[in-house]
Amino acid sequence: MTTRDIIHKVFNAESVAVVGASADPTKYGYMTLDCIIKGKFRGRIYPINPKAEEILGVKAWPSLLDLPETPDVAVILVPVKVVPHVLRDAGKKGIPAAVVTTAGYREVGREDLQQELEDIAREENIRLIGPNIEGLIYMPNRLNAQFFPVLKHSGPLATISQSGSLTNGLAEWADRDGLGISACINLGNQSDICEADFMEYLADDPHTRAMVLYLEGVKDGRRFLSALKKTAPKKPVVILKAGRSDAGRTSVASHTASLAGGHRLFASACRQYGAFPVADLSTLYDYGKLLSTMKKPSGNRLLIISSSGGIGVLAVDEAETSGLTLAELPEAFKEEVSSLGLS
Repeated sequence: MTTRDIIHKVFNAESVAVVGASADPTKYGYMTLDCIIKGKFRGRIYPINPKAEEILGVKAWPSLLDLPETPDVAVILVPVKVVPHVLRDAGKKGIPAAVVTTAGYREVGREDLQQELEDIAREENIRLIGPNIEGLIYMPNRLNAQFFPVLKHSGPLATISQSGSLTNGLAEWADRDGLGISACINLGNQSDICEADFMEYLADDPHTRAMVLYLEGVKDGRRFLSALKKTAPKKPVVILKAGRSDAGRTSVASHTASLAGGHRLFASACRQYGAFPVADLSTLYDYGKLLSTMKKPSGNRLLIISSSGGIGVLAVDEAETSGLTLAELPEAFKEEVSSLGLS
């Protein structure tokens, strides 16, 4: 299967195995299974735990090899030392994809463990999402395979993020506003499937109208720009990149083991290929909300209507900064408005 086929199979999974499912509410294995159930996933759920017969009212299984069918995806929530064994079982079972939430790899200097993970996945013909992530959400299939939150609203905005907390925060804002999310993707260390792969998939996803990205670095610069060039003409792409300062670049390396390149160069390249680089989280969300709900303008002319002179001036400044042209109103229209005596 191609990478696009794998992403489609994961997003539209008919069966999910939760490896490391737990009856302990303090464990991620409990939280993730709970979210999948409360999210009203439309497929079959297989908790994997050799010490349990039932978790959250769902029959549990000792291992992947004991399942009555081959799941479309395995969500892995076990300690780092157990992951290789789970992946080999997944390979024997013929599971095509694994969402590896487990941390403790390249982001903490264990390049050897991440290389082992990638080698086993390649040997077993398993595609990986992660590691070091909180999971993913695809609302058209009611798949809430993350620690939290459980979302209520399906909507037109997709989020792709290298931070689990920011992934969840953006999704919760959209849910709170009634906007809704189509997909919520946590990237982590990107050992295999990366941001560019998800961008190209969502560009053709009928449930997504715009996407917002929080990035600490890209896996492959040329690959990313190629994906952006294909995606931006189809769907608006808004990007917030961290690691602009020296201290920020150091923090990035310890978070997801990403290489944070020059900010100005990155922002310039994004603009060149049609994306919208922004400087803060609130703007990232606001742009995404706007672009996922408005029709694509036919040009760059703008009409500003305001009850405040000061706000109007700020809007004019922002419009010019963004390369927009203020529409020139006909004299007859101006005279008619003036005759209304509104000011």
